[in-house]
Amino acid sequence: DLTFRHITLPLIGDHDVGWVGYPLTVLWIVLLANLINLIDGMDSLAAGIVAIASASFALLAASWGRADAAVLAGIICAATLAFLWHNYHPATIFMGDSGALALGFLLATVSVEGVLKTAATIALVAPMLVIAVPILDTSFVVLKRLKYRRPAWGADHNHFYHRFLRIGYSQRRTAAYLHVWAALVAAYALLLRFLPPRPGGEID
Repeated sequence: DLTFRHITLPLIGDHDVGWVGYPLTVLWIVLLANLINLIDGMDSLAAGIVAIASASFALLAASWGRADAAVLAGIICAATLAFLWHNYHPATIFMGDSGALALGFLLATVSVEGVLKTAATIALVAPMLVIAVPILDTSFVVLKRLKYRRPAWGADHNHFYHRFLRIGYSQRRTAAYLHVWAALVAAYALLLRFLPPRPGGEID
């Protein structure tokens, strides 16, 4: 029973998506699993992004009373934090494709069960903000490949972390900057959930 049931959009309202929820759920899971896999290009980057995202999903799910999803998100966060101890540059353990895809799959299912099933506008916006770094990174890279008529899913060196490394940042510093960026955007998603703006624009 893990599927989208409705989508709430600003100015449009809440709409039951019916059977369309099944292909949307599959698309979301495949997309998020591959986003995490694509960002796993340097030590500690993907694990840190997943730790930040899962912690955010745990808080969001708990705030909507979805205890099972909140607990699973907390377990994912704890596991990735423990893994990070051995994955910072120079790493002694690597997650590889199987680890990155598994973490992406878990994040996707937790977000559907814990956040996206909720009939609130922030329930659609929050997951997009929480995983904004891998979304923006992959979107930028794919669009640039299409612009130059290269295969959309081919390998290159145009990810954000490649660009940081090219301008002289170390691997640790690059990972730290991207983790801070992810944490700030996730914090904004939590702010929208717990301190929503009033109609006039003022924060409650």
